[in-house]
Amino acid sequence: MKTHSKNKRLEIILCCASTKLETSQIKRLEKLVKDAVDWQPILDLAIEHGLINFLYYHLKNTCKELVPKNFFILLQRYYFQNSARNLSLSASLIKLVNLLKKNNITVVPFKGPVQAQILYKDPGLRSFSDLDILVKREDAVNARNLLFQNGFTTDIIIPDNQLIKYLAKENFFTLISRSGSIVIDLHWEMTGRYSLYPLYLEDLPGSLENAKLVDINILSLSCEDMLIQLCIHGTSHCWDKLEMVCSVAEIVKSNRIKDWDGIIRRASRFKCRRMIYLGLLLAKHLFDIVLPGEIEASMKNDLRINKLSKRILQNILKEKTAYTESLSWRFSPTHFLVRDNLFDMVHYFFRLLFRPTVREWIKYPLPDSLLFLYYILRPYRLIKDGLRGKNA
Repeated sequence: MKTHSKNKRLEIILCCASTKLETSQIKRLEKLVKDAVDWQPILDLAIEHGLINFLYYHLKNTCKELVPKNFFILLQRYYFQNSARNLSLSASLIKLVNLLKKNNITVVPFKGPVQAQILYKDPGLRSFSDLDILVKREDAVNARNLLFQNGFTTDIIIPDNQLIKYLAKENFFTLISRSGSIVIDLHWEMTGRYSLYPLYLEDLPGSLENAKLVDINILSLSCEDMLIQLCIHGTSHCWDKLEMVCSVAEIVKSNRIKDWDGIIRRASRFKCRRMIYLGLLLAKHLFDIVLPGEIEASMKNDLRINKLSKRILQNILKEKTAYTESLSWRFSPTHFLVRDNLFDMVHYFFRLLFRPTVREWIKYPLPDSLLFLYYILRPYRLIKDGLRGKNA
């Protein structure tokens, strides 16, 4: 980890944002903690960046005696509450996977507990609130109906005669358990439609891997596909949480990525090459990851991505996130500048402005004969709700 500024709060969190700390990091962390005066802002910032559990884990193992007792107890409580919830959600995910498999539906869990297990080897280190699963588009409706039969509900009911069009335009159903304690995002497209070209489970045959979740075998994204997904997801959120960059750094440091050329080929195909470069460049700046020479050279020569990464790093160091920008974060300059070329920028703008989302389907239910009106209702809703402070 590099020292980036005089922001000691952020530097303490960055020191802890790895699964393993080098000797130099431990010494630096001990010095920073010894000089720390006000712990509440440190805790607040760690929570904001999704790294509160890393903070507890490394302070416990390096310099517990230097942390005020009341704040250490608070950190400990956060960690164990998060671990208990994560284990409960992991058990629910296993039941869900088995249910779908018994009904001949191929299912690939991603993000959430799978990411915590594969990247961090500790279910308590990552905070998450829902379960994300990926199925084939042809199985999405059957999977949804199966979850309905097992007590889940949804806030959007799509008439049967509109499901094909909904599947083509959207990428997930959100389902909630009766108790409200389990939220499932049932995806049939992996990028959240943020990439200009959708990435379906059908595009991944041969690249899925076997993994273990709480000692149960499951299918998982390959490390190459996981890196692509992490970089697309991080860019879609303007990298506003350090945990997103930490995840990219951890998957690179694991040395499990073998096909870097394949990553760039696939990223070029799905128009997200610069998103990959941006995620890797941020991870390199913040966590000193080592990358193949060809990747390093390509990133160095991409002046736009270098400028964009500096802007994001400045925002992180100033504790300014994408959500503090004046426009809705979906309309952040980051989302346009990260596109691979000018045509893709224009394409993204018009798609963002006119392509209906789940919010239009929920707010304006229409009969089948009037579905075309969603392309008018989309800009109407954006204007009516206002871009400031509203989700696009």
